[in-house]
Amino acid sequence: MLHQKLNNEFIRNVIILMTGTATAQAIPILISPLLTRLYSPEQFGIWALLMSIIGVLGVIANGRYQHAIMLPDKKEDAARVFYLSCIIALCFSALLFLLYIYWKFFEVLHGAHDLHDSHGYKLLSDGYCFILPFSILLVGIWQSLSVWQNRIKNYRLMAIGRITQAFVSSAVMLIFGYLEVEQGLLHGLLAGQLAIVLVLLSKDRPKNVESSGILVKYAKKYSKFPIYDIWASLLNSISAHLPIIFFSYLFMVDQVGYYGLALKVMVIPVTLIGAAVSQVYYEKAAKTLADTGNIFILTSKLYTRMIFIGVIPFGLVFLFGEFGFSLVFGESWSAAGTIAKYMAIWLIFKFPYFCISTAYVIVQNFKFSLIFNICSFILQILVLVFCFMNKIDFLDAVLYFSIVNGVVYFIGSLVLLFTLKVMPCMKSS
Repeated sequence: MLHQKLNNEFIRNVIILMTGTATAQAIPILISPLLTRLYSPEQFGIWALLMSIIGVLGVIANGRYQHAIMLPDKKEDAARVFYLSCIIALCFSALLFLLYIYWKFFEVLHGAHDLHDSHGYKLLSDGYCFILPFSILLVGIWQSLSVWQNRIKNYRLMAIGRITQAFVSSAVMLIFGYLEVEQGLLHGLLAGQLAIVLVLLSKDRPKNVESSGILVKYAKKYSKFPIYDIWASLLNSISAHLPIIFFSYLFMVDQVGYYGLALKVMVIPVTLIGAAVSQVYYEKAAKTLADTGNIFILTSKLYTRMIFIGVIPFGLVFLFGEFGFSLVFGESWSAAGTIAKYMAIWLIFKFPYFCISTAYVIVQNFKFSLIFNICSFILQILVLVFCFMNKIDFLDAVLYFSIVNGVVYFIGSLVLLFTLKVMPCMKSS
C-alpha cells in the first residue's frame, strides 16, 4: 500500500509539473513563427550567445548551495541554507557588475572596439553585456526558490511560475519586436526571469535567519557542493553551451542564430518532460535513499522508461527536420531544421541522462561526477578543435559535435547506473 501510494504521488507530482512546463513551453513555441519574422537570424544569434553565457555563469551563481536546501531534516535549517545560497548569488552578481565597469573603463582607455565587430562578440557592446549581472542575480534567486518549493512539494506554485515566466517573456519579446526594439529578445528574457522570481516568492517563503554566524556553519557543513559539485556542474554546463560560444567565434552570427533556434526547439522534450521528471525524482530518490539505502532500482527503471519516451520526438525530428522547420518558421530557417536533425543524435541520449543526473547530488558522490564531466569536456573540446584545424564547415561541425555528445551521454548514463549499483548502503539509522 505504501509503495503504491508513493508511486501515485510521484506520478501526480510529475503531471502537475509537466502540465505547467508544457504550457510554459507551448507559449514561446507558438509565438516562435512570429518571432522568426520579427527578429533576424543575427539577433537570434546574439540572444543564443547571451543565453549560453548566462547558462554557464548561472551554474556557479549560488556556489551550488541551492541543492543542499533539500538535505536538512528540519525546515528551519533548510531556510538557512536557502539564504546562504541567495547571498552567494548576490555577491557573485555584484562581482560581475564590477567586472563590467572595469571592462568599460578598459574600453575607453584603450579603444577596445574591435571585438564588437567580430562575429558573435558583438555581444560585448553596451546593451548586451550590461544585463548579465542582473540576469545572473535573478537566476540565482530563482534556482534557490525552485529547490525550496520542491522541498515543501509546492509543485502547483512551481508550475504557475513557469507559465507566468513564459507568458511575460513572450509578450515582451512580441511587443518589442513589433516596436522594432533591437534588444527585444533580451528584454523579454529579463522580464520572464523577474516574473518567475516574484511568483515563487508569493507563497511559503523561508523565514528570516536570525544570525549570519549560522550561515557560516552551514556553508562549512555543505562545503562539498562548492568544492566538488561546482566544478563538475560547471564543466557540464560549459560542455552544453560550448558549441554556441565556439561557433560564435568561428562562424557568422546568423549561423549561430540557426543553431540557437534549433536548440530552442529541440530541448523542449528535455525541459517539458525531463525537467519535471528530474525534480520529482530528486525528491523521491532522496527519501528512498534514506529509507532503503540505495536508489539503483528506482533510477534504472526510470532511465529505461525515458529512453523509450525520448525516441518518439527525436526520431520524428531526425526524419522530418528540414521540412518541419521550413513549414513552421519560414523558408529562410530551413538550415535550422538540418541542425535540429543532427542534434537529435545527441539529445536522444542526453534526455534520459538528464532525468537521473541528480542522483550524484543525492548520494553526494561528487568525485565520480567531476571525473566524468572532465572527460566529457575534453572530448568535446577535441572535436571542436578538430573542426577548427581542418576547416570543417558549419553543418559538418554540428554533426561531428552531436555524434560525440551522443556517445558521451550514453557512456555517462552507464557509469552513473554502475556507480549506484555498487555503492554501499546509505540507509539512515
